[in-house]
Amino acid sequence: MPATSPSSKHYPDQGLTLLEVLLSITLLVIIASIAVPSVSYQLQRRESDQVQQTLSKLLQLAKLEALSRQQNIVLCASTDLQNCQAQAWHNGLLLFVDYNHNQQRDTDEPILQHNKQQLRHGSLQWLGNASHINSIVFQGDNALPRGSMGRFRYCNSQYNSLSHDLILSAMGHQRPILRPNCSSS
Repeated sequence: MPATSPSSKHYPDQGLTLLEVLLSITLLVIIASIAVPSVSYQLQRRESDQVQQTLSKLLQLAKLEALSRQQNIVLCASTDLQNCQAQAWHNGLLLFVDYNHNQQRDTDEPILQHNKQQLRHGSLQWLGNASHINSIVFQGDNALPRGSMGRFRYCNSQYNSLSHDLILSAMGHQRPILRPNCSSS
């Protein structure tokens, strides 16, 4: 048996060549560049849909609670989910029974629901009339948002097609409207 030197042994190729590594990286970059915008759009669409669904459910609950309790029910913006704060709709929403009709939650007034907003891709604001610019009040005598007509406006920061208004009528009915351009009123 002839002796073989270590340098003459044939070792199978191990690893990848530089060309194979570069091709693999290029392919991954191409796939990622296609997938990332799609994922980003889906996340933003999900936020837009969630905002509309949350608002719709809270408005329906407010009307139902005003009717069943025969008390004023207030929906307002809230940062701490305990008290109303002006124009903080993007931070959170607070729904409570307003026994003394001051449109501010007092310690004896029960919270019916609260929702922490975590808007990463857009902004939310309430565009109400002059008498109720920071809250929506469903009246205890008829469960209508008397004096609280207006609209919620969600504006997506990147895709105008995901922006929308949710209009609240004097009868408490809701109507969504797509807003392709948030800069216009």
